[in-house]
Amino acid sequence: MVLINQLPQESRTLTAIRDSLAPEVRAKLAAEAADQGHGRWSRTDMLLAAQVDATRQQTWVLAEWKKGERPPAPEPLKRPGVEEKRAKPRSIDELRERVSPQTWARAEALRKGLALPD
Repeated sequence: MVLINQLPQESRTLTAIRDSLAPEVRAKLAAEAADQGHGRWSRTDMLLAAQVDATRQQTWVLAEWKKGERPPAPEPLKRPGVEEKRAKPRSIDELRERVSPQTWARAEALRKGLALPD
């Protein structure tokens, strides 16, 4: 079993094992893998994802330059085991939604020069 686990995801053996599973078992395993945020990508897969991101970025820059507008930047491809970067908050209200009430109260107290709440 250890040797099978080390095979690439696209291997014939793992594909045959996945194909032999009942649909509900396969769905459960896929959901568990998605929750973990992990998966096996080869170095080639990561380089290919980087190439796609670079192409999207270049297309975005050219579109921005030609139109004179600023379209939203392209999202990078999701990679297993790599956490997504959160966009910077655009407003104080958006920032307030992201932090806990305690953190917000402490920040307000610091800004006003008051004693920090517990």
